[in-house]
Amino acid sequence: MLHVLERKPASGVPTRPRPLPGRRERVMFLRYFQESGIVLRAAEQAGIARSTLYRWRDEDPRFRARWDSLAEQRRQQLEDTLMEISTDGERVPVFYKGVQVGWQQKNRLRATIALLAHLDRREKRQLAAGAKAELRESVSRSGVSRSGVSRSGVSRSGVSR
Repeated sequence: MLHVLERKPASGVPTRPRPLPGRRERVMFLRYFQESGIVLRAAEQAGIARSTLYRWRDEDPRFRARWDSLAEQRRQQLEDTLMEISTDGERVPVFYKGVQVGWQQKNRLRATIALLAHLDRREKRQLAAGAKAELRESVSRSGVSRSGVSRSGVSRSGVSR
């Protein structure tokens, strides 16, 4: 879908809508970001300043959604790889006199510890997000705003405004 900027006709003559500036560059960045998963590398490959990318991200909800989707896919891939390494071990080459003679499975304790730490952090973030949502819901049900004044005009202390 093409985003369109509204333009006012100068002389009453209808104008064609024009696409958002940098559309082709956005697509190129997203392709490179999908390959590497690293914003800096993708920005350099696409020839775009990171500040421009983050401005586009703030201005364009569809660009932000695609960026977030790609970042989440990359995180999932990394998590899967880390899980595989921690459960099956890592396949490393074995050399004898400078010549590879085989492979060896090595269990990496660091990978397992890193995976557990990651999963713990993710669980804490999910719990915190759930608690925030619960708090927002209870506040909205009570009718009290952030300023402490209810929608009826009475503050928490009972004094009318």
